[in-house]
Amino acid sequence: MKLKKGGKFVLKTTLFISTIVLAIILIIGGHYYYQQKLQTIADDANQTDVDVSEEEMRDNEQPSDEDEALDNDDSSEGANDQPTPTSASGKLSEWINQYGADGTLNIAVLGSTSITLDNAEDSWPNLLAASLQSSAEDVQLTMNIVDVDRLNTFEVAESDHIDEVNNLQPDVLLIEPFLLNDNGLLMKEDSIEMLGRILSSFEVGLEETEIILMPGNPLYGAEYYLQQNEALEQFAEQEGYLFVDHWFAWPATDDPDLQNYIDSARPNEQGHQLWAEALYELLTN
Repeated sequence: MKLKKGGKFVLKTTLFISTIVLAIILIIGGHYYYQQKLQTIADDANQTDVDVSEEEMRDNEQPSDEDEALDNDDSSEGANDQPTPTSASGKLSEWINQYGADGTLNIAVLGSTSITLDNAEDSWPNLLAASLQSSAEDVQLTMNIVDVDRLNTFEVAESDHIDEVNNLQPDVLLIEPFLLNDNGLLMKEDSIEMLGRILSSFEVGLEETEIILMPGNPLYGAEYYLQQNEALEQFAEQEGYLFVDHWFAWPATDDPDLQNYIDSARPNEQGHQLWAEALYELLTN
């Protein structure tokens, strides 16, 4: 049986309206289901917060003898029980006693282009070596510099510089990580992760070497660079590396006077002199 034209129009209209109504029902139902799901998650989260808060309140109201002892002990280690780095004070004497039995003390510095000048004698590692030698009595001190130039941390990890340092077999390795080279290229988390890999390779090749981390030179008006160095210091503390912070001797990063020690984001001759003096003070005080 064929439908007349009027019947076809009614049928099409009915189907069209039914489709719209069904779509509206599905949308409303889906929205209601979604809201119910969100509410369930929120209720669970609130219940968890309440449970934790009540437990914390009970713990705070009734501290154990052990908790009281920890509260009164300012020297206690953190909850992760990571090794705490020692102070840099008097390190030169320790190195002489530990490594100087053969009459020599071998120090190496690994860092970015911030560790060298065109006139190598004025670079802070050589200035530091000369100062330390004057206090090293009968021990002959040698200083080796491994300058990675402007390679970022990823590139350093894949470079021959790692083997170069391992082949030196220094008694002491001072590392100025490559955060300035990474600035604007790598996230601080990636820099720290790759630094960890580099240090792991040194722990295998330089088992007897004392490894010390330090920040690079400060920068006037620095922002993200400050966060990079904070992350470096936290990493050093967590992993048990001595972090020698020489920034105490520099003008603050918001002090225009800092620009007298920096050229093109790297230390000039005055900056190298200041850096060497700061490290000498830290290592011999």
